[in-house]
Amino acid sequence: MQFSLEDKLLPLQDSRRATFNARLAPTIPSDRFLGIRTPDLKVIAKSLDAEQKEAFLTSLPHAYVEEDIIHIQLLNEYKNIDKARRALLAFLPFIQSWYQTDGLTFPRLSTDELLELAQSFLDRPESYARRLGMIWIMKRAPKLDSITANTWLEKALAAAGDEREIQLAKAWLLCEFMIWKPGLAMTALSSKELDPTLIRTAIGKCVDSRRIDEPTKQTLRQLRRQLS
Repeated sequence: MQFSLEDKLLPLQDSRRATFNARLAPTIPSDRFLGIRTPDLKVIAKSLDAEQKEAFLTSLPHAYVEEDIIHIQLLNEYKNIDKARRALLAFLPFIQSWYQTDGLTFPRLSTDELLELAQSFLDRPESYARRLGMIWIMKRAPKLDSITANTWLEKALAAAGDEREIQLAKAWLLCEFMIWKPGLAMTALSSKELDPTLIRTAIGKCVDSRRIDEPTKQTLRQLRRQLS
């Protein structure tokens, strides 16, 4: 039996916000957006009891993107890697955009567990699965020791795919490494193995970041000029 949250969601819909959100994720049909604020979605997610959560997580596909976001919030509660993997694989066929991936970070899994999951997702055929793997590496690997961090950086950058969502994830990853491990990131950006477009995109993100100092940005701008 399909478990829906329509009775909780529909009274909160906002057509103007829905239109704005739909523009951010053009790969998702616009009529799936209700325009509900994230804090309100979190309240709804927390209001569900264990039985309702289980019923909701197995009621796929959902009608609205906001239900997908609640689904992601519930997935983030998992503490067991095997249960997390099974639940995500069930949800994966219905992911159509970064809008449905980038909040899925499994914060309750250990770093070793999340990176194990990332490794398996980097090898999957679905582009959004590979994007998830990169996001998880971005969230945890830069804070590890330099040797281990570099290993994960190389794995992420070697992931297959020239789709926009993959290339933007790699650029975002490089920017995060520039914050935590600038030497590793600079080496990667100086490599002739990376696509120049990816390098430019990553440098653009770094230059726009408030977490990267000005001398580093100047070096990156010089590197970008050399690509022209």
